[in-house]
Amino acid sequence: MQNTDKKLNLLEDLVRVADDVENSIQRNFKGRSMLKISDDELDDYFVYQFLREAISHAKSVILLAENQHTKEVVLITRTILEGWFYFKSFINVKSRAIKHLAKKCDKPLPKKWRDFWIYEVFQSIRQHEGEVNAIASLTDLEDTIGVGVVTEATRKFPLYKEGTEKSKWYKRGNLKNLIEVDGDTALESLYSNLYSLYSQIQHWNPFMMTIELGPELEFGLITIFSASSVWLSMQILSIT
Repeated sequence: MQNTDKKLNLLEDLVRVADDVENSIQRNFKGRSMLKISDDELDDYFVYQFLREAISHAKSVILLAENQHTKEVVLITRTILEGWFYFKSFINVKSRAIKHLAKKCDKPLPKKWRDFWIYEVFQSIRQHEGEVNAIASLTDLEDTIGVGVVTEATRKFPLYKEGTEKSKWYKRGNLKNLIEVDGDTALESLYSNLYSLYSQIQHWNPFMMTIELGPELEFGLITIFSASSVWLSMQILSIT
């Protein structure tokens, strides 16, 4: 428990620093929708949004861990770990750390992220307000973020194609494929040893539901601290 307390203290310190960083740069992005983000700003906006999510999740983990809600900590850690896989791939591509990525990742992750946002806007309006309004929304998007951007988004995520893999916006295939493309054996280890385990709780595995968790809390806090630290570093490097 003493080690857990130390990690919680580190996480609390990190959240305070992250809050300061977010406050210092929120004038650039706070309250701005994707409609107001130019291509030149998209990478930084992507980093900013991921940092905001990391801070929010970390604050929740602190509260849950202090009250011994171990399984709930693990559930949030799984979410953060999945985000970390996306973000690590983004870092590698942006830094050109892995040369073969250019062939396997045909479009930077933030652009795919925005493309899928356009797809989701259309489908949401189509479902709740009808086809005519959904089509009109595309015209509005073309006026605000450009015809080329909307055209590319609808090419990447066809609006009327049956069976579109909505949950796989980040890469053709599944999450494991993204990690394999990343080429980082540490990520593959995290996926095999932690993400798969945490997913058993996410999916209401009967065995995991009926046992008490111990060391997983330690791993969870380590994962959150590591991922959040890198997100924070990238936020400072890319925006400030």
